[in-house]
Amino acid sequence: MKLKKKLRLISLLVIVIAVLALILTISYSSALMKLADIQCSETCGGHDSTCPHANGVPIQTIAGSSLVIVLFLLGFMLFSFSKQIGKDTKIKKEKLNKIIKSLKNEEKKIYELLVDSDGAMLQSEIVDNSKLSKVKVTRTLDKLEGKSLIERRRRGMTNIVIIKHKGK
Repeated sequence: MKLKKKLRLISLLVIVIAVLALILTISYSSALMKLADIQCSETCGGHDSTCPHANGVPIQTIAGSSLVIVLFLLGFMLFSFSKQIGKDTKIKKEKLNKIIKSLKNEEKKIYELLVDSDGAMLQSEIVDNSKLSKVKVTRTLDKLEGKSLIERRRRGMTNIVIIKHKGK
């Protein structure tokens, strides 16, 4: 599952949990107030300002309400963040495709070789398959690396060349 879908699912789950916590907080607060009314009528003879059970909002209601607010905010923040992920990816893909289209012949040839070989190839294999000289391949890989399209990693006497980003 893609990151964007996972974030949306998690954000909706957090919002559902917030709704459930809200329902629990309201029902608990309601039961607590009924209990306070019963205690006030038994001990103080009714609801008046001197009854200690009738004063203020219980701390449990405040804590529950705070939890609900935090969960709602977290859910909406995750949901809005998941929308931003798609926009950033589209911009990067458009920029990447523009860079790939602007590649020169040798650069494009080597890049396509890498794409066809599942994104990784030894530099010596690139020399063999591209029919270009070692020097030309090295210079072309330098250019591709400068455009952040590939990465070279040392492996013994040769380099392994890896594609960083694949375009459409």
